[in-house]
Amino acid sequence: AGGGPQDTKSYALVSNFIRIVDKLLIDYSNVYKHMTELAKKRNTFMWSIISATSHCESLISSMVRAIRLGRRIRKDRNSPPMAKGIEVLSDPVWNRVNAFRKAIEHIDEIIAQNKWSAGDPVCLLLKSDRAELRGEQILYSELAGWVKQLYDLASGLSTYREPPR
Repeated sequence: AGGGPQDTKSYALVSNFIRIVDKLLIDYSNVYKHMTELAKKRNTFMWSIISATSHCESLISSMVRAIRLGRRIRKDRNSPPMAKGIEVLSDPVWNRVNAFRKAIEHIDEIIAQNKWSAGDPVCLLLKSDRAELRGEQILYSELAGWVKQLYDLASGLSTYREPPR
């Protein structure tokens, strides 16, 4: 409805970024909900841990996509300008989140190829303060900060109106 960049590629990047961040927020909310149920020790223990784990895996995949799109928007000359130094779009955060996504997505292959030993985790582990798998870990406090930064970026982009030429 007249919002966003006028360039079609830039518009597509921004639109997809906002959509993926919205998906990421839904997964984050579901992880929080199920982890809260676990903390309250309700009778839904198995359901809560399975659901929290599934939503956390989806959250990590969506975060990779959102960061990738955010970095592309930042480099695109026809996209809205972005502030410099946004932590979630930095190389260190990108490398950590993407390595974590790869650990999640390739655990099945590792097990099938006998590169896994009895006692090793078979899926993402949700601990009291972090998620971890095969040497990769992200603290929930870091995850929350990165989700907030992506939300703030998406909020700003969702109200962007390109100046008339």
